[in-house]
Amino acid sequence: NRSNISHGAKVAGSIHPGNALGYGLMIFAQREKYHKLGGEGANFGNASEEIWNYSITEGFVAIILDFVVVMILGFYFDNILPNAGGMRKGIFYFLKSTYWKGYSTQKSSVHTESPSYDENFEPVSSELLAQEARQESVKIRKLRKEFKGGKVAVDSIDLDLYSGQIFALLG
Repeated sequence: NRSNISHGAKVAGSIHPGNALGYGLMIFAQREKYHKLGGEGANFGNASEEIWNYSITEGFVAIILDFVVVMILGFYFDNILPNAGGMRKGIFYFLKSTYWKGYSTQKSSVHTESPSYDENFEPVSSELLAQEARQESVKIRKLRKEFKGGKVAVDSIDLDLYSGQIFALLG
């Protein structure tokens, strides 16, 4: 018997879109059945009246809420699951201030001096420094690669490329 299920249980079950649609259509069909028997059919005037502890209005509102929840979940999973490029955001990406404020848009200035070297880099030989003096080398400063969606692959890298050397940037 459809009336054995309490109103609260039907409303709670309406969290699932199939239940909300099923309950709403069941009430709609019952209203139309009454209409064929000489009663009033489904219309805006009686949409909030309950039959079997549920109304058409409750079904309609539940379907709209279900739609909003599914859209939010879809957007969330679209961001945290790897896409075709293998990129994804962390599961709590929406809690970071950069998500709400956006990424900083600081302007970078052009630097003409060579970057400082430490023990992680080999020193530049006098031969290569001579290439720099003759402007036979390529200098790249503050290189940045950002993909659609805000994912930064390379952020502010300085490169010195010299003639006769092989360079590869893997990633």
